[in-house]
Amino acid sequence: RKLSAVQFALALLADAVAAAEQAQPDEAINLTLLVEKTLEGADSAEARDARAAARLVRAGQLRVLGEVKEAEATYRSVIADCTGDPEVELRYRVTAAYANVIQLRAGFGTVDEAASLAAELVALRGADREQSIRELVALEREGVVLRYLEAGRDEEAIAAAEQLVAALAESNVAADRLHVARALTNGGLALRRLGREAEVLSVFQKVIARYGAETGAVATNPPELNALVVRVIAECALIAAARDAEGALFIADSALDTYRVAEETDGSAELAGELLRLRVLRARFLGGSGRREDALAAYDEVIAECAGAPDELRRALAELAARDRAFFAG
Repeated sequence: RKLSAVQFALALLADAVAAAEQAQPDEAINLTLLVEKTLEGADSAEARDARAAARLVRAGQLRVLGEVKEAEATYRSVIADCTGDPEVELRYRVTAAYANVIQLRAGFGTVDEAASLAAELVALRGADREQSIRELVALEREGVVLRYLEAGRDEEAIAAAEQLVAALAESNVAADRLHVARALTNGGLALRRLGREAEVLSVFQKVIARYGAETGAVATNPPELNALVVRVIAECALIAAARDAEGALFIADSALDTYRVAEETDGSAELAGELLRLRVLRARFLGGSGRREDALAAYDEVIAECAGAPDELRRALAELAARDRAFFAG
């Protein structure tokens, strides 16, 4: 049976994706051009989606080849041609094209260019009902916060974080809850760099109150969210340690008792890493409260557990524990 133009184009598109996955960018690009040639004059929803998908594949392969300007122009052609299309697949393609242009502007342009494009994307798709689209938008909003942090523009990072929190705070979707928690945490880190310690504690306590053990959410949180909460608890303990080592020790012990169960349940490497870091801090708090022998023993436990570990995080924590131990061993 003879294939229709759209069916043939979709077969070519599948071949282009396969070529891209096999690190054959030139072949993938040629196939996507053939997809578009095959679809000339076709205007069904399926044809429009295939055409946009082919351009996204081609733009990605142009990036692989270092053809940044041509890649950006191709992404922008998807935005220009498909922005008004009501089909959910095309709305997603446009969002993906925006996300890629934002990344290119962040890497080869300026933070402000990337932030401006992210604002355009939020205005266009921030209220979209499709969760996959909302997730891409949230990721780009989060990217704005991180880029401002990396640039040392803390006030703007705080403002961007607050906007993200305001947009997603009422959502019960697990991915949205994680975005809100990360935005609050990054906003808190920016506040700390500005020396606004009271506000830092307020923000961090908000994360713990929303997503921590007292809400009963530990068992239902995604592992990444539990890991983030443990990280925030560790930051609160560090702040407390400057005034009260025993208070910091209590915070660390309470968190370790609560989240070790979650670690055993979900087996998250990220959560395990944060708990290990908290154990190093706990040893430091023991030393700070005058319990030198207990501190040395706690350091020894961490060092022994991490000895010969294949992952970089555990090796780094073992080195940190060894340096701290040497200080208390005197």
